[in-house]
Amino acid sequence: MKIPAQTLPPQDALTHLEITVIATRISFVERRITRQHSTTIKVDINAPFSGAKLDASIPGKGILFIVLQVTARKGADLTRDRRFMAADILFIGTPETKKETPKRKQHIPDVRKVLPYAPSLRKEKILTSPAFHTIHKQQRE
Repeated sequence: MKIPAQTLPPQDALTHLEITVIATRISFVERRITRQHSTTIKVDINAPFSGAKLDASIPGKGILFIVLQVTARKGADLTRDRRFMAADILFIGTPETKKETPKRKQHIPDVRKVLPYAPSLRKEKILTSPAFHTIHKQQRE
């Protein structure tokens, strides 16, 4: 993760910012945290900030969560005031999975298994049956 160079405005009694990047891999299949890594830097508020690069990559199984946490400091002491603490989830990444395409079944029948065409005599029987004539006559009327 890259933090660009910037000028930080001076604060009342605050002297430093503690910036922490927390990267965690969680496997919901195994129901456990598989790996975790955090990197912390201290930034002097009164000096120009030249930028920073923090490592947040963790190889492994599971979903990757990257959280950024910033805490203000007065000298060597942490401030206990909530106004000077912040945290946010920067990234949630799922592992890459290969999508397997299902094998298609051949829908074209084998030529050897197709039955030869034989005209049906059933149509002729329906056309000449007495029931057809009565229905046909009723429809005309």
